[in-house]
Amino acid sequence: MDEYELYGVAREQFITERTAWVKVLRADGRREEAARVAALRKPSVAAATVNQLVRTEPDRLAALLAAGDALRAAQARMLSGDGTAIELRDAAERERSAVDALLSVATGEGMSGAVSDRVAGTLHAAALDTDARAQVCAGQLVEELQHVGFGGDSARSHAAPKRAEERERTEQRRLTEERRQARDDERDARRRLQAAERALASAEERHAATRTALKDAEHKLAEARVEAEAASAAHGTAQRALDSL
Repeated sequence: MDEYELYGVAREQFITERTAWVKVLRADGRREEAARVAALRKPSVAAATVNQLVRTEPDRLAALLAAGDALRAAQARMLSGDGTAIELRDAAERERSAVDALLSVATGEGMSGAVSDRVAGTLHAAALDTDARAQVCAGQLVEELQHVGFGGDSARSHAAPKRAEERERTEQRRLTEERRQARDDERDARRRLQAAERALASAEERHAATRTALKDAEHKLAEARVEAEAASAAHGTAQRALDSL
């Protein structure tokens, strides 16, 4: 056995497997190595879950790392003034979707909401931090990791700076507000479109009615002209008859 194999076993079997390995090493007279193995720490629930994902979901992990590279590139372009907020937001959405894809297949002992959040934080760190990526891909995590800023190094979750957490919350609030505003704008635009469609339909009805009334008036005018011409002719005939008397 080696450390990679040890950290690949189910978490509840870790102590048993480690003890068995230590016994083999001691039996072989390799006491220093046995002491080192005996000191290996049992992984946290979140760390053990990530270790399993590294082994069972290589394709989803590769997709996450690619999405992380794209997000880091978008961040760099944004900082240099060559990128756009839309590009950065789209890259962030792809990275979050890749994290969600891994979470959807994650299983582990006591997989509570809090543990799920820690797993997500570790995967997020692996996507964006060089140091965290190396640790995660090694598949031997003992504790969860957390990303602490643009392109920075990772840190143990219990030592993450408060300001990093606040930046994350601020960013989430900003995205939430942008989504709310976009929904409001869409609703307003839809209401204006519906009102314009109703007004157009009403105008078309009035126009059609006006055209019908105009045709009726033109027909009546033509009839009146015919009657007027007939009356004029009759009057002329009567006048001539009167003049001849």
